[in-house]
Amino acid sequence: EFTENILKSMVDALIVVDSEEKITMVNQATLDLLGYKKEEIIKKTAKMILASPKEKRRPFNESYLSKLKESSIQDLEIDFKSKSGEKIPMTLSSSVMRNSEGEIIGVIGVAKDLRETKWLLAEAAATEAERTKAQELERAYKELKDLQSQLIHSERLAVIGQLSAGVAHEINNPLGGILVYSHLLLEDLNVDDSKRANAERIIKEATRCKDIVKRLLDFARQP
Repeated sequence: EFTENILKSMVDALIVVDSEEKITMVNQATLDLLGYKKEEIIKKTAKMILASPKEKRRPFNESYLSKLKESSIQDLEIDFKSKSGEKIPMTLSSSVMRNSEGEIIGVIGVAKDLRETKWLLAEAAATEAERTKAQELERAYKELKDLQSQLIHSERLAVIGQLSAGVAHEINNPLGGILVYSHLLLEDLNVDDSKRANAERIIKEATRCKDIVKRLLDFARQP
């Protein structure tokens, strides 16, 4: 009962596989993650919960077990496949189980769901991309102003007008998409969700970029 309570309290997925690649034990976190009932997964081949390509199935085959006689796997990135067919990115750590004679009888693995981690990384990358884009726009605007002071009146307006309109056109469309999807993301998050701050930062940076684009367009339209 003590062991069962520990398994139920685990946040990460625990899977035990025998030497024939059959699943012999899972915890509740595994069932919740993959959407299976216990009777649907026990004694089934471990390959049913692993996504293609084939090389990602290697942790559960006999050649893998043979290689683990003197080692274990730590934080292997691998894709699980849920009952509905969803591909779930995971990190897997596993070790070999042996009988009293030292023979390999299976593998016990613990896997952590990487979906939230990958989402946060993507969100951080998007925020950084917006910050970089804003800096590039600021530099572009300054360069255009510097160029204006160096050219005669007629040439200056023609060249800068074309550059400004081109930069604004290339940036305005994807910028609009970023703002729309950022607002949709914000609507999907609860008021107390810690991720709202990052979503709001994306909107702030994108709005800043949009203001710079407007300034470029206004500048390009000057007679």
